[in-house]
Amino acid sequence: MSYPSPPLSLRRRPQLPDTYGNFAASMLSLFSSMLGNFDLTIYDGLPPAQRLYGIIMSVIFLVISAILLLNLLVAIITNRYRPEEVEAETKFKKAQIVNYYQTQVSRNLVCSPFSLLQVGLRVAGMPSGRRAKISGTSKCSPLV
Repeated sequence: MSYPSPPLSLRRRPQLPDTYGNFAASMLSLFSSMLGNFDLTIYDGLPPAQRLYGIIMSVIFLVISAILLLNLLVAIITNRYRPEEVEAETKFKKAQIVNYYQTQVSRNLVCSPFSLLQVGLRVAGMPSGRRAKISGTSKCSPLV
């Protein structure tokens, strides 16, 4: 005698492995698998479709993480063995910054939020605060 199958709400769901029980455990398991500690037999208790899906997603994750880690390694090594370029680039950026601030000082410019106030005062006809250079040198005679 066979019994009818129970409704979907009463059927027993396949248990996930303990390594994927919650979000924190899943992240820890993925991180350890990225470092080489992975086991594809944890999906054996699942139905065939879910087992295949779990294995495929794990393999895809492992391949992508390996590519990203190798890319990071190549970037670090490439950047490490070109110190002359990095030093020249750093000096050039420092020179650009010094030039920018020298221009601000020589032209009596104000930093950004106050520059709007300076523009408003110029439009209103207020003096700009810049003085004309004195041409020539005048020697004053000492008072007698």
